[in-house]
Amino acid sequence: MTDFDRTTIVVGAGASFDFGFPTGDGLISTISKFAGAISEDRTHGHIVTHDKFLEVVRKRGRNLFGSDEHNVLRVVRCSARIKRGLWLAASIDNYLNEQQDEDIEIIGKFLISASILYHERVAFEAEKRTDWPGRRNLLQLALTNDSIGFSDLRQTWLVPFFRALRGQGSSNDFEERLKKLTLIIFNYDRAVEFFLFRAIQTYENVDAAEAKRLLDLIQIIHPYGTIGDLPELSDEEKGIAFGENEPVTFIKHFKAEMTIQTFGEANAGGQRDEAQAAIKASQNLVFLGFGFLPQNVGYLGRATDLTVGPNKFRKVFATTYGMSSYRQGVVRGTLVKFAKSDPRLSARENQVVTVQGTGKDIIDEYGGEWFR
Repeated sequence: MTDFDRTTIVVGAGASFDFGFPTGDGLISTISKFAGAISEDRTHGHIVTHDKFLEVVRKRGRNLFGSDEHNVLRVVRCSARIKRGLWLAASIDNYLNEQQDEDIEIIGKFLISASILYHERVAFEAEKRTDWPGRRNLLQLALTNDSIGFSDLRQTWLVPFFRALRGQGSSNDFEERLKKLTLIIFNYDRAVEFFLFRAIQTYENVDAAEAKRLLDLIQIIHPYGTIGDLPELSDEEKGIAFGENEPVTFIKHFKAEMTIQTFGEANAGGQRDEAQAAIKASQNLVFLGFGFLPQNVGYLGRATDLTVGPNKFRKVFATTYGMSSYRQGVVRGTLVKFAKSDPRLSARENQVVTVQGTGKDIIDEYGGEWFR
């Protein structure tokens, strides 16, 4: 990527909140519920839960270390530790990284996977589970119901984003835009891919294979991994459907290697270099629902030389929804670092644009500039 012609969009938890996924505290709440549901049956020496869906958690928990009494106790004790200690951490990512405990890491990653799958399918369960956290998942509700379709998603940032990306040109023009787009998604969910696959297939009137080919033109990076591949975008035998609610499928998925990563694993991987290279080649850098945590900003290369040749000016856009004036100032200082694309110049004032609104707000205002 030597040409300075890309657009990189960084997607944080606030962006997924738009359609039903939790932010940091919401995810902690769900993980805590799952962790608290794992207990020991001392009579029979195995893990028990008190909920039909959570039986999946129990069965996978036994498989993590083996089913003998000692290993069962390890699962139960780790779950209890996570339930107690997680609320003191900034996030589940911080907790797993700071505990430096392999057992906690394994159980924690499993609980993350279970929680994200729950939130993907909460559309089925929300009305039944008044004591559980979570809102109806708008993506699942809309895109698995032909009578609803994309209409409800117009209120989120996804439809405006697709309109800006698609543009008004030919299919060839669209392909060129896809090739010049990088998505750096810090969330574990597969919401953006799930939406884009169906949007491309519907709007371009193509079959699944062609929609996958077009989607594959986008460089998509998940710094901390995901809970698994979507079947339509991978080997159907290994993938797990968005909103899957069959326990047998869950168990099958959880027996496979989980792809979720901790901070340390993410920073040691090649994707970090790919992310920084994409930013360096980008004229437009966009942050949607991003919290600007130091470790995530570092992953993107804040302390790295992201400058390019002379007379190159990078424009940076960001949502600052719900941030205080002080916090907005701190974020703006961070964005200026990313805007310095010419090593001889300071970032110009109009190179940094912040909107104290949602992803939809910033795309409605500026999205047309990102894909010319």
